[in-house]
Amino acid sequence: MFERLATFATRLDALDRQLMDPAIASDGKRLRDVSREAAHLREIVEAYEDHKRLHAELVGAREVMNEESDPELREMAREEIAALEGKLTASEHAIRLMLLPRAGIEQLHRRVRVAQGRERRRGNLQRGVGLMTLLD
Repeated sequence: MFERLATFATRLDALDRQLMDPAIASDGKRLRDVSREAAHLREIVEAYEDHKRLHAELVGAREVMNEESDPELREMAREEIAALEGKLTASEHAIRLMLLPRAGIEQLHRRVRVAQGRERRRGNLQRGVGLMTLLD
């Protein structure tokens, strides 16, 4: 996954150069398409850069924990490692969601709404059955 993300930065640079091209600026449809793709890739590239920064901080914290002799500093490094691992996992999940096709994300949201509606109807039916039992 991360090898693919590294190519996105190159593609984003190419799109930025295209946005500066007067020929594309004069073509409204092409300008809109390139702008949308650049915006989408910029979001992914920024998240990837943040992920790399978190990973570097995690490596540094592990080095401190392994090399430090002071128990208090080791404990602080251990706490930092736990926090950074959580952030790193969240960052990876966010990047994976960004990589999903837009249609896939919309379909996922639709499935969640259908499931919530089904649960709501099931809850109403159960309450209705309980009410009917009380009325008998």
